[in-house]
Amino acid sequence: VTLSAAIVAGTNVNYTWNFGDGQSAGPIAVKDVKHIYTSPGRYTATVIARNSVSQVLATTNVVINVPPITNLQVVSDSPSVLGVPTNFSASIGTGINVKFKWNFGDGQEAEGQNVSHLYSKMGKYTVSVTAYSDLNNNDVQDDNEVTATTTLEV
Repeated sequence: VTLSAAIVAGTNVNYTWNFGDGQSAGPIAVKDVKHIYTSPGRYTATVIARNSVSQVLATTNVVINVPPITNLQVVSDSPSVLGVPTNFSASIGTGINVKFKWNFGDGQEAEGQNVSHLYSKMGKYTVSVTAYSDLNNNDVQDDNEVTATTTLEV
């Protein structure tokens, strides 16, 4: 993020910045600064412009947004053999602090990006995974069909 202080008049001005995230810069002689916020959120940045005659304080709000969760994809090693765990893996294109919740279609659930599940009855199951983050309200869901058989089809 680039922040700029606009001073109408004054000479020999130094600027002291507080970015609202525990980081600061200055005093420095330049009125434009760049800062990298490492976490999404709302911050109040302040700058004090000071010279030998006076000082002025200004504040601004900085909002760092969370990228949405995109491109949720599921991979499994279905068809499944009864008594042998089926492995599932979820991947996303973008997202921060993303968690995954699985529903295996047989009343069982699990959490994690990579999970295994053991089916106890033959049949076709719709497996759902939901990708979510506590940082935003952008839940994404994907479904995958799994077939559980008594023997592996070749």
